[in-house]
Amino acid sequence: MSVNATGRCLVCYAETKNRCSKCKRAGVDLFFCSPEHQKLAWPGHRIFCGPNAFPLLFPYFTDAELEDLFTKLEQPSFGEDGRTTLLASLQKSWSWNLKLEEVKSLLRRCTLTAKDREPLDSSWAQFFLSAFRAVPDEGKIATAYLLWALATWVKTLLRADNVSFPQLTGDRTWPETEILHRALAIETIINHSNAGDSHAEEEAYYESNLITANLALQAYLKDAFPTERAAAFHRALAQRFLWDVMRKFGGGGVATG
Repeated sequence: MSVNATGRCLVCYAETKNRCSKCKRAGVDLFFCSPEHQKLAWPGHRIFCGPNAFPLLFPYFTDAELEDLFTKLEQPSFGEDGRTTLLASLQKSWSWNLKLEEVKSLLRRCTLTAKDREPLDSSWAQFFLSAFRAVPDEGKIATAYLLWALATWVKTLLRADNVSFPQLTGDRTWPETEILHRALAIETIINHSNAGDSHAEEEAYYESNLITANLALQAYLKDAFPTERAAAFHRALAQRFLWDVMRKFGGGGVATG
């Protein structure tokens, strides 16, 4: 992809020439208007910074993540009644009938320490590394939450009406991928806010930036896609990010000049 001279901040949408330096070396256009906003988004952005930014590649499971995932594959926690397992939910969603041991065998090949490790950029490795992100236990480090949250958004967009979001990571365009980077920035700010050790002043700071980042994503959708597809993306993302509520508290909106 070409590298643009200017772009829009991932947090506030202000026009800026300041790129993430590691992403710039990888030929990727991701901009932050200030060190403050780059620091704010960093816990999420660092996971996909540089070569893994486009195509956006989920990282390998650690051994601890795999062990945790194996314990959750058959735990009822999905569906309207909370009685569906993660394995059954995915089998239904993707219309495949792999048995438990087959799934475990494939997942083992998606770990950092596997001797027969699947290449990170292979289509099926990326499918397993995103589709099988389990809800992290309370108290887990931010990275586990952020990976699960982003994986949830990939699934949301794949299932959304009239969005036509490509299933394979390598088939996604840069504008489609930038949606995920912007959604991750929002989830990162949410994670900051939910950390539980912030003072009132910090909470107000996170809330203000959360509103701004949500409005920035909405502005990006309008700028990057035709009207009908932008509206379809908006509908798909609105419920999670409570955009109808945000509209009441959005203040002056985002920077557009």
